[in-house]
Amino acid sequence: VRNTILHLGIYVKDLGIKAVVFTNNTEVKTLCSSVNVNTSPVPEVNMYGIPVLKSMVTTARQQYPNDYILYINSDILINPETFSAISSISSIIGNNVSE
Repeated sequence: VRNTILHLGIYVKDLGIKAVVFTNNTEVKTLCSSVNVNTSPVPEVNMYGIPVLKSMVTTARQQYPNDYILYINSDILINPETFSAISSISSIIGNNVSE
């Protein structure tokens, strides 16, 4: 989790992306704050305590109305080229992409 948050912090600083981590953990919130990554409480969990993805996406769309939302688990690192690829594709096809 720590490495993913640190990488998100770099992407926020260097690439100007907006990132939000859904967590109820105080230590994760503190780490996110230290690298300018936003946090939001987990909006809904299922009967096993697992966060509900649909609720997180809905919350992210409400808080951050952007053309693209990328969801990743905390054990995944994103190649920074992903963001420039999305930007390039968007400039070619426009924002008229079906969801």
